[in-house]
Formats: sequence, structure tokens, C-alpha cells
Amino acid sequence: MERPPCFETLGVTDCLRRQHDWIVYGSGPLFGDWAGWRIAGDELVAPDRRRIRLARVIAVMHMDEIGRRKTEANVVPFRARQSRWTTP
Repeated sequence: MERPPCFETLGVTDCLRRQHDWIVYGSGPLFGDWAGWRIAGDELVAPDRRRIRLARVIAVMHMDEIGRRKTEANVVPFRARQSRWTTP
């Protein structure tokens, strides 16, 4: 495990408290494209303070995966299929 940058200081500091919360509770800021977002418990919090529960994030990812699989498989819906056994 990587030591926090404030590891060498003696006593409990604000840096160590933030590191503890990040490791133990998973709460802290996110970086890169996610800058401004944060994790609070089992929720993802947007910069405008809207919250997304973990179950909702998983559901959105699942629906996205289903859509991607349908696109990749080039599935034709049942109602759009043309049967060669039907008479004109």
C-alpha cells in the first residue's frame, strides 16, 4: 500500500484524516474528467449536489451493456423480420 504524502508528520493532521476517509469510507474527490464529483458512502455526488445511488449506476451500466450487445450483434426485432413462408 502506498503511504500518504503526510505520513512522516507526527500526530493526527487534516491530511491524515482525509487519507483515512478516502481509504476506509471511500469518500473523497475524484480527478480528471470526474473533477468536482465525489463519493459519499454508496452514492456518487455531482458538483451541483445531485446524488446517484450505487444501484442506479449499476442499472444504467447494465442497460448500456445490453444496448451495446444488441448493436454489435445486429439483432433484427421479431416484428421486422420477413418470413419466406408467408404468402403475398
